[in-house]
Amino acid sequence: MTMRNMTMAFLAMVAMAFAQVSSDTPGWVHFPVPGLELPAASAVDMGFLNAAPAGQNGFVRAAGENFVDDRGVPLRFYGTNVTGTSCFPSVEDGRKLAKRLRQYGFNCLRLHFMDPEYNKEVIWEDANAGTLSAERLALLDHFVDALGREGVYANINLHVYRRYPGQPVPDGDRTFHAGKNIDRWYDEYLAHQEDYARRLLGRVNSVNGRRYAEDPAIMCVELNNENTMIADVRKSIALLPESFQTAYRRLWTAWLMKKYGSSDALRAAWSRGVEPLGEVLVSEKMGWYNENGEGAESTLSPGPEGGWRWLATKSGKSGWNLQLLIRNFKLAPGLYTVRFQARSATVSSISHSIILNGEPWQTLGLSRNIALTPEWQDFEFFGPIVEAVSDTPYRVNVSLGNKPGDVEIRGYSIQRGGGVGLPDGESLEAGVRLPGDRSCSEVLTDYWAFMIDTEMAGTRRLVKYLKEEIGCRMVVTDTQVSYGRMGGLQRESELSDYIDIHSYWEHPHFLRDEKGRSTGFRIRNSAALANANGGSVPLLASWRVAGKPFSVSEYNIPAPNDHSADLFPMFSVVAALQDWDAFFSYSYRDFGKDYANTALQSYFHLIGRSNLLVHVPFATLLYRQGRLAPATRRTTIALPTAMVPEYARQGLRPGQILEQLGGKESAVFTQQLAVMLDGGISDPVLRGGDGLPRVADDGAIVSDDGALRFRHDDPAGAYVSLNLPSARMLTGHVAGREFSLGDVTITVAARPWPRPLPAFSCVTLVALDGMPIAESRKMLLAASGRTENQGMKWNDDRTGLSGPKAWGEGPELSEIVPMSVVIPGGALTLRVLDGDGVPQASRVVPDGRFSIGNEERSLWFLLERPATATP
Repeated sequence: MTMRNMTMAFLAMVAMAFAQVSSDTPGWVHFPVPGLELPAASAVDMGFLNAAPAGQNGFVRAAGENFVDDRGVPLRFYGTNVTGTSCFPSVEDGRKLAKRLRQYGFNCLRLHFMDPEYNKEVIWEDANAGTLSAERLALLDHFVDALGREGVYANINLHVYRRYPGQPVPDGDRTFHAGKNIDRWYDEYLAHQEDYARRLLGRVNSVNGRRYAEDPAIMCVELNNENTMIADVRKSIALLPESFQTAYRRLWTAWLMKKYGSSDALRAAWSRGVEPLGEVLVSEKMGWYNENGEGAESTLSPGPEGGWRWLATKSGKSGWNLQLLIRNFKLAPGLYTVRFQARSATVSSISHSIILNGEPWQTLGLSRNIALTPEWQDFEFFGPIVEAVSDTPYRVNVSLGNKPGDVEIRGYSIQRGGGVGLPDGESLEAGVRLPGDRSCSEVLTDYWAFMIDTEMAGTRRLVKYLKEEIGCRMVVTDTQVSYGRMGGLQRESELSDYIDIHSYWEHPHFLRDEKGRSTGFRIRNSAALANANGGSVPLLASWRVAGKPFSVSEYNIPAPNDHSADLFPMFSVVAALQDWDAFFSYSYRDFGKDYANTALQSYFHLIGRSNLLVHVPFATLLYRQGRLAPATRRTTIALPTAMVPEYARQGLRPGQILEQLGGKESAVFTQQLAVMLDGGISDPVLRGGDGLPRVADDGAIVSDDGALRFRHDDPAGAYVSLNLPSARMLTGHVAGREFSLGDVTITVAARPWPRPLPAFSCVTLVALDGMPIAESRKMLLAASGRTENQGMKWNDDRTGLSGPKAWGEGPELSEIVPMSVVIPGGALTLRVLDGDGVPQASRVVPDGRFSIGNEERSLWFLLERPATATP
């Protein structure tokens, strides 16, 4: 073939990498990993890991940082979710699904989203009356019993998405959707939660005769899902009917009365935060500048009524495009007041903040979302500017969030000082209104403390009701620890039996209309391991509370994403190193009961994503069998308890404080991280270590034993490799490169990729018998790239789907990863597996050197050696 023909052929292959895939696309194959039971001949059945029935050795309880049974034996949970209608399969499908979960090696299933009042096929007979459906409860009874028989515990979720009878939902505001926030402080809705818990957990399972509250096969109960009142939603509160606002203000005033005792004491405390206004330090006279970026277009011109008109006509590629700036000034740390007027007939809101005018783009303060109307409005708000981490000049940053629109702004200024304490005419006797934009720090810190205390009072009430009134014997948690910011850390540390959290890499950013309805989505579509921290999972480590078990009950790299194949292996690596106690992928079946259909159906649906599922056996063995040992070092971030309300107000994460103290969140690949609250200290401090990763000469982060290498900034392509005696992993932009993983060599062939990077691939190798690779008689090799529906309609830059039938149609197709492999130990038999894990063809590999590719039409392979003869 001539050079010109070779070039044309390669360009044609690149074009196919961009195009919609079909059954005729080279290198793609229909490789369905079944959603229900595997056949007996499958080589990928991990069911031997489960002790059945679940709960045979007593209830799950928390003992220090471990879940244990009644013998004190530590338990580690590895599971997934089903949601909504998927929680109520038919009796037969429930048995098959329970067995399939066991075959993955999952030993817990989170029953999630059972309570949306708008859905007629979930748990309600009549949501307004609070009555439960006898039909669905019977199905749930059979399913929970079937799970337990397979050694799969149940995780029961209570309030997830129910809107309460008569609950107000202001138009265009999502604060109270699904009953969230409001049921943390409104007494009637707390009572509804108690009633639901009693009806569900207080009943007897009609199949096994056990009350749900006393069933040892139920691992835990979650009171709430992603639900907190600890958030700056004062403007949303103002949208509620007056009766709800009155109830909320009554709680606020009562809290202040309890703390201060008198109006005089309150007035004196709050007046300490008021500072007289000083001179104007920043004004529009310094000059506004419009910054577009990545193809965005906007113009700046004098406004017809003074000030400036900012007309944005075209979006860019990123959320930070389309900004209006005043640049190159500095402000000493302290309190400042911002004033200006603005209007717009086409833009509903803009955001405002003061940030560094360059790397690392630190946000310094005065961050607000500004709601605009067609009429001029006066805006005035007050707050602190924090100390900058570098000598970079500052900038005023007004953002349209990358949305076109026409905005006018005038009279902009920043002055030192300001603030309001207790406004004239207000008192503890007459009532105290919620803080305003001009309220001083003392007022705002009290307000955040009020929200934390009020939410914790509700949590105490619900936990006590479950344990003392209903008699729940399993562990109980409230909601995810990061909900409520640092207030959530205090709530869960003090009141929950264990700590739970959620994480997603590139969760879809949903585009919404004026009523809040989703009209589309966008993602960056990048690899988690190309991020300096290794993605979103490592950022969870600093939320792990010292002394309590740690659970991640939702994690996913949602579809569509070209870089999701390593979801299970990478999570298992981090979870194992950090010695976490529970992991749940989200979600095996996301609504619906068609478990056999493997076509991709939604962002979170795991059935059908063969590129992920072929790596579950590797991840299961790595995590549940402890093949990757926990890191031996640990750094604990100790935080002063008294600072929690202020930390919450500032929106600080424990990981950010770790970095302020000189550590790095990427240390998760080197050492364990944890956080704790300490009432005896006044400043944060690191204990037990420096919180820094171990870095090799080439810049890779390397685990202390050298088994793990993470190189997010490799010029040839980001990658992670793992070299354990009985397991190997290689994932990242590794196509066209050779890697030595100890005594195993993997050379991934180049193949087309839709962006100017080596193709993303995930390769895992695990000894099923637990022996070292060179000695193992049975190994599982899996290799995958992308999985898509046929005709999936990507937009031009692969950041979303668009058009009719945007998700395409089944059957789904998966991308083959051609590669060459060298495995030590002599001759092997290579067996090509189908999606069921059943051998379809085999060949002898005399010297452990082999290549696999499009001809095999498979994503996983069984490697076997004959048993060694006994002398």
